[in-house]
Amino acid sequence: MNTVLNELIDHHSLTKETARPVLVDLASGKYNPAQMSSFMTVYMMRSIKTEELEGFRDAMLELCVPVKLDVPAMDVCGTGGDGKNTFNISLTGSFKFYSNNGEKVMSPRELGLTKLTLSEIKGGDTVENSAKLFMQILEGKGTPQQNAVVVANAGMALYCANQSAGIAQGMARAAESLTSGKALDCFKRLLNT
Repeated sequence: MNTVLNELIDHHSLTKETARPVLVDLASGKYNPAQMSSFMTVYMMRSIKTEELEGFRDAMLELCVPVKLDVPAMDVCGTGGDGKNTFNISLTGSFKFYSNNGEKVMSPRELGLTKLTLSEIKGGDTVENSAKLFMQILEGKGTPQQNAVVVANAGMALYCANQSAGIAQGMARAAESLTSGKALDCFKRLLNT
């Protein structure tokens, strides 16, 4: 790692072939906290180059754990990197999709939604607080604004999965899942697998 850090500090970038094992080793706990912090600091100070990103992608694919499901599923994981300090909406709603098929874009008002402010959907300032907020929303203890943004996010994903049912039906199914406790039950089942 010291050789890699010296290269990065000297303003060089990693090749795809070098980036992959570095991230694999990083994820495996091979490096000490100072080395990990130094490595991450480089990428806070400059953009990741294409070759580095390709190597990191290959490492993530190598490290991923395949999941076999008996039902259709959507991968809706968000990055958590919107830079606006919101809670993890896509994870809480379990869906995140964007439709680019040229259909009319509906306004929040047409969908029965109200405009929210960033302060109304602020995330936790620590991992523990974020986890607590996540559970509060799934347990039905979220604010109306937190619930609304989760329902809107999940509702649009449900619409993307079944466009013939319409957006309103997707929103209704998402709201029912959250308010009935089905979303929480699903999360609990996931924890037990």
